[in-house]
Amino acid sequence: MSDNTTPGTDVAVRSELSPELVKTFAAMAMLIPSETTDALDSIISQILSAPTWEQLADPWETTGAERLAGRVIRIDTITRRPSQFKDGIGLFLVVEGVDTRTGEAIVTTTSAMGIVAQLTRAYAAGWLPLYAEWVIAERATENGYRPQHLKFHGRPTPRDNQAG
Repeated sequence: MSDNTTPGTDVAVRSELSPELVKTFAAMAMLIPSETTDALDSIISQILSAPTWEQLADPWETTGAERLAGRVIRIDTITRRPSQFKDGIGLFLVVEGVDTRTGEAIVTTTSAMGIVAQLTRAYAAGWLPLYAEWVIAERATENGYRPQHLKFHGRPTPRDNQAG
């Protein structure tokens, strides 16, 4: 009998990638922590600790990629979540960080293959946190998607960590 509460370790990747690359990608992606708590626990905890009434809806708010385009974000943490999007790679990432210009806390999700690969490698190598700019292609692909990637601007220095 299988335990359906345990997250899987399979990563579904579109067929354009070689089997060797898929194996490497899947192994690295499984290093990224998955959410280990019940989502409802996390939502209720955030609501109960909201300092203002304006933040009562924060557990459901994520910043879309279009709003992030061109902004430099300090990416602090990523979490892996399973995805059932049929054209996707079997997972998406929850990305948490801070807008370096405004100080605004950022939480966004992405399943963009380029960004997932970049952040997977960054996590596996221990390079987080990183400063990165969200870049979205001007032209859409044949399937209507606008490819995304991150343009990296560096890593926080010890002085940056003291300021925040």
